[in-house]
Amino acid sequence: MAPRPRSTQLISLIGLISVLLLAFGLDRAILFLREENSRTFTLGDILLWAYPLANWVLAICVLMLFWIVVVSGERSKFVAMVFLVVGLPMLFVPLIYFTPAFAGLNLIDYLLPDKLLYHAGGFIAAIGLLRLILGRDKASA
Repeated sequence: MAPRPRSTQLISLIGLISVLLLAFGLDRAILFLREENSRTFTLGDILLWAYPLANWVLAICVLMLFWIVVVSGERSKFVAMVFLVVGLPMLFVPLIYFTPAFAGLNLIDYLLPDKLLYHAGGFIAAIGLLRLILGRDKASA
């Protein structure tokens, strides 16, 4: 049987990837519904429910990830640093976009402040920062 700390680190990283993929997929689904509604004008009711439902699903998944990483998981600096390295650049893409050295980067379409992927990046960075601040428990040190 594998040791518990490695499995919780792996579960945390799989959760990170899953939340990012879910946020990206929900963004694309809402974009598809908006574009389809602009052509047919028949999806108004579905779009009305799609926004809060997508936010609700993402919030539940982020809270589950928070619980896995901060509350129940092994408190490793490696996982916290991965969360920060992934989350912080996602937060600063709108700022980096207007820096002349990175003007050719075309990630701004996916990471605008009104996108779920942008919010997921912010939550992931906050989870990583909180994990670093809280440190390690005495059992894993």
